[in-house]
Amino acid sequence: MNENWWFLVELVLSLGLILSGVALTVTLARRWYMKRNGHERSERYANDTH
Repeated sequence: MNENWWFLVELVLSLGLILSGVALTVTLARRWYMKRNGHERSERYANDTH
């Protein structure tokens, strides 16, 4: 029972770490894009440029 408990704790912690890393990457990429271009990227960006 104790081993199953630690497995669940490690699973939740590792998933939280991975998700926070993804969120940090998205946030930093958005900040970089806004600093570079002065505005946020629109949803239909690729369609509007052609």
